[in-house]
Amino acid sequence: MNIPEKQLVAATGFGKLIAMRLLELNDVLAPLVRAALDAGYRGDVSGLRATLAWRVEDSRRGWELRRDRAIWDIHWALKPLFEERAPSTALLNTAHGINRAARGPLLGREVVAVVEDEVRWFLRRLESGKRRRAWGGRRRHAA
Repeated sequence: MNIPEKQLVAATGFGKLIAMRLLELNDVLAPLVRAALDAGYRGDVSGLRATLAWRVEDSRRGWELRRDRAIWDIHWALKPLFEERAPSTALLNTAHGINRAARGPLLGREVVAVVEDEVRWFLRRLESGKRRRAWGGRRRHAA
């Protein structure tokens, strides 16, 4: 007998939550199996468990790739805004827009954390450039 479609869809959704580190596979697998059995599945339970675990893990891997891609897209979109000295609201709006366009693989607080990391990186780069100019472009070491 086939696995109920609702459990396959739920397994895919749980993959996103696991990628966001809100749940773990052990948290969702037993309820998924139980729900499939309650919905009338009468096949091999170990095969059901393996199929649902595969579906959850496959979804998790896909969402992790989306998350990584969204972080890189945010990184590259913010670079020109830093050069323009755009306000923080513009940085955050751009980052949240990229996250929405990617179907929301990052939580709101994660988007803010990515923007904060990028700002720190940019300020560090600015500061190191000032130091280099002050030393004539070279580091001088005591002989």
